[in-house]
Amino acid sequence: MALSDPRYLLFIAAATLCLAFVAAGRRRELCLLAFSCFFLLLLEARWYIPFFVAGCAYLGGLALSRIEDGRFRDMGFVALLGVLFFPLAFYKYLPSLHFAVELGSGFDLILPIGISFYTFTAAGYLIDVYVEKIEAERRLLTFFNFILFFPNFSVGPIERAEHLIPQMSRVGGFDYRRTVSAMQLILLGYFYKVVIADTLAPYVDRVYASHQTHSAEDLFLATVYFAFQVYADFAGYSLIAIGSARLLGIDLIPNFRQPYLSTTVAEFWRRWHISLSSWFRDYVFTPIHFRFRKRGRVGMAIALLTSFTLVGLWHGGGVQFLVFGLIHGTLVVSSSLSLEARNRFWAKYHIPDQILVLGRTIITFLIVCSTLVLFRAASMSDAISIYERVLDFGSGQRTLPLGLPLLAISASLACDVFAYKRLSIYAMSAGLRWATYYAAIAIILGATVVHLSEGSSYAQQFIYFKF
Repeated sequence: MALSDPRYLLFIAAATLCLAFVAAGRRRELCLLAFSCFFLLLLEARWYIPFFVAGCAYLGGLALSRIEDGRFRDMGFVALLGVLFFPLAFYKYLPSLHFAVELGSGFDLILPIGISFYTFTAAGYLIDVYVEKIEAERRLLTFFNFILFFPNFSVGPIERAEHLIPQMSRVGGFDYRRTVSAMQLILLGYFYKVVIADTLAPYVDRVYASHQTHSAEDLFLATVYFAFQVYADFAGYSLIAIGSARLLGIDLIPNFRQPYLSTTVAEFWRRWHISLSSWFRDYVFTPIHFRFRKRGRVGMAIALLTSFTLVGLWHGGGVQFLVFGLIHGTLVVSSSLSLEARNRFWAKYHIPDQILVLGRTIITFLIVCSTLVLFRAASMSDAISIYERVLDFGSGQRTLPLGLPLLAISASLACDVFAYKRLSIYAMSAGLRWATYYAAIAIILGATVVHLSEGSSYAQQFIYFKF
């Protein structure tokens, strides 16, 4: 059961009510774990894999906390990380190898839902214990709730132990203002997912499924549509997850902050999938940068390229994901190293800040869009073919519509600008505020009816399930 499934609303309502009426303490944590386990079954996830990951992280943390510093502890930590990442490597990267076709005939290599998210959550905990940033969690029930917490289990955000574990003691607490804000986030999440992402999805799929027969204009539009589809899809799910956790008294870290309003690629990654980019910043970039700190900018470049290569591989084992990571690493390095020179250049010509910001925002968006071809294409050869057709400006006529997709994109941009300007819905009068709520609900229901009438199953899909 995906978070965008209407039945999920009944599930989170039942969880909220049950946890509110169960006495605080061990009983409430048992109740939460029961709901999380039930959610795993509804999600059709392989329940034994997250339990294996959680068990290894729990026992590994206890072991690291009792072993004194030394070579044996270091070797144990490396071994623990290897065991922790084995299921992820087996299901995610083994199918990319040439011999996996023969092996796959005897094994189910379909990627388990959420495995990248809860594996990185567990790995971050283990690293924090190893470097003695936090103490190992000794309460088994609390730790399993931390790893298996159902709102962010399948879609993130990738949480940190120091942030989430202490909150488990207050799970289930009711607060009126928190509940209202949670429902607002869930409503906005459904709007992003159903109205924007699911509206754009059919156009993107139609073009990318047969890119050889579509014009350069169609491919360009489909790529722009996909940029907003994947953003609305993932941001919408994240908002639903964060809102669901808030209903239960838990605050999850934000995952998006208007990424398409960024003026540089480096800024884009500070705003896009924040929990993932910050994970690689803290656990990959910072240690590597520290190790090569004496090499100055070269050391920074090495750390950035390594981090973004791994970010690309996090999304999949295909060559296109490796190239995606390398390109973004190169773009961030060049953007960071040339920022001061570019600022001096533009200041020399006294270009107004508003025009400069607008121009940089559009250029950054187009650069990101161009790399998303690698993200969306089925293979590296398909991506190269798409690039070749886009560069062939005169190949065919446009067949994709503009009206409805541009309306969905405009809605996405309006929501982002509204949030970026920090305009609060509470600034509206009560009548206008409730009219906005009812209008959003009506639009979501209308879009759902349209999708169902067209035989679409997009509401049951989530792009990042395959990552």
